[in-house]
Amino acid sequence: MQEADISSRIRTDVFGRRIRMYDVVDSTNLRAMELIRSGEDEGTLVIAEEQTAGRGRRGRSWLSEKGTNLLFSLIIKPRSEIYSPGLISLTAALAVASAVHEKYNITAECKWPNDIISRGKKFCGILPEAVIRSGRPIGVSLGIGINVNQMKFPSGISEKAVSLSLLAGNKLDRIEVLAVVLQYLETCFRKLESGLRREILDQWLKFSFQIGKHVAVNTGSKVIEGVAED
Repeated sequence: MQEADISSRIRTDVFGRRIRMYDVVDSTNLRAMELIRSGEDEGTLVIAEEQTAGRGRRGRSWLSEKGTNLLFSLIIKPRSEIYSPGLISLTAALAVASAVHEKYNITAECKWPNDIISRGKKFCGILPEAVIRSGRPIGVSLGIGINVNQMKFPSGISEKAVSLSLLAGNKLDRIEVLAVVLQYLETCFRKLESGLRREILDQWLKFSFQIGKHVAVNTGSKVIEGVAED
């Protein structure tokens, strides 16, 4: 992917209009957080072909074959108390799941708090990380990894991971996938910003993998079991 090609095909007003492109980077989230500290504008897209220290939730590694998937972080500048790290994750997951389902007719389910799966396998992970100054968030680096065209996965995760191309049965245009996802992200976050929190949550619930199922939640000190209702 080339920065000029990405820029020419993005159809948003703000998200992705400013691009920082890397061939190899330690983590797009780390780079985005540095940019937030230096005063970078909302909507800046930090994208890389390869990460050497990609991270998921709870410090887990995010492994991705170079040049086949999407690894990016988007700078979000919360302007309302309605924003929270958990709500940012759910809003982003809803956007990605909706984009994949409506554009490519791929069944997508949101697995709380930050995974998107299809046919029981994960194709997208989301990691929002806030930058705090004087006790308040000045911005959020919204990290998103989407398996797009990877055909094989390392042993140990091959039973748990899948790519959009494997699900669709054909190779996909990564820039098109990125452009569509950015459109949906911008639409969903503008809804959230305008106060439509309940609408976002209700839409997310329709994509939920866990609602109505027996679940176990490990709080760190104990495990709580029950049926997920909301």
